Amino acid sequence: MKFPQIVPTKLRPDMVLWSTGIEKIIIIELTVPWEDRCDEANEQKKAKYDELMAECRNKASMILNLSKTIATGIAARFAGLADEGDSEIHVAAYNGNTSELIKLLEDEDLARQKDRRNRLGCTPLRLAATAGNLKCLRALLLVGVDIEICDVKAQTPLFAAVKNSHFDCVKELLEHGASTEGSDDHATSPLYVATMQGWYDGVKILLRYGADIQAKRRSSSMVNTPTPVHLAFAHKKFEITKLFLQMNPIRIPYSFQYEIQNFVEIILHHHSGLKFLHLLYHFFGCVEFPRSCNECLHAVKADFDIEEFFKKCQSIPQSLKCCCRLAIIHQIPVTEFQSQHMNTLEIPKSLIDFLMFEDCDYENR
Repeated sequence: MKFPQIVPTKLRPDMVLWSTGIEKIIIIELTVPWEDRCDEANEQKKAKYDELMAECRNKASMILNLSKTIATGIAARFAGLADEGDSEIHVAAYNGNTSELIKLLEDEDLARQKDRRNRLGCTPLRLAATAGNLKCLRALLLVGVDIEICDVKAQTPLFAAVKNSHFDCVKELLEHGASTEGSDDHATSPLYVATMQGWYDGVKILLRYGADIQAKRRSSSMVNTPTPVHLAFAHKKFEITKLFLQMNPIRIPYSFQYEIQNFVEIILHHHSGLKFLHLLYHFFGCVEFPRSCNECLHAVKADFDIEEFFKKCQSIPQSLKCCCRLAIIHQIPVTEFQSQHMNTLEIPKSLIDFLMFEDCDYENR
């Protein structure tokens, strides 16, 4: 039982009344004591729920403080916004009128407005990134605009460019030092968005500039916050999932079997398909069925191919080739096993493909 959407408890009162408006909870539990033990029974019942009530008060206080923090953050995003809407620089940047924009930026008075935010908190750079106007974006970067100013939704210019799949703008912003993680006030990052959209080229360039595939969003209210790797498995983005593992398979420690099992549960829960299980098998060499998950058990029994996959994993040992690859990979330092680094090594391409899992058959075990 999740007691009034606040705390979990094993206690089962007869009735619970609560109001979010006045922030009150009333617990009612019936009892049939002897007539001369009414007061004693009442004290026992109250003591039984003391700990639960204390947890509710603490959690309510935490929620209230979080709400105040969020409200303060939102208010700060609206602070200092222009009441009169878009400036001439905003309009030129959004419409892609590069010559007009350059002319405006050459005017000293107007140039002071290069980082001005409109009613939605968008700077001219944010609008140029949204529209994919690369020349305007470059013109603004040349005059030294602030590259990390967020709009009222806590979206940075890089986030907007990724969201709209403007590769050239994304590359330009990254080359000028834009943060690959976006704003801490946003529940997602540019890499999250590119992953969910299945934008392979966007994911690849973000990783090249240091985006963290294992980063969790600090602002998320979710208890088990997913990483971009989890999202790739859940959203069935096979090539992106493979890319994440190729970029650095040992960043997900081989000894952490619980993490691998977590991926297995995600695959089964979201019906991602057999080839994702094959992917795990080739990269980690050990895929066990999560017996503690009833939902996973039903998913396996409902799919003959998946059931056969787990049976083979238990009964057929890995090939010597797979064992050799895993043994080599786990000896390579973390900083060196990156796809772009591997491709620069003076070794045969067939060996690079072998180490990068390019020779694997992901349709069959």
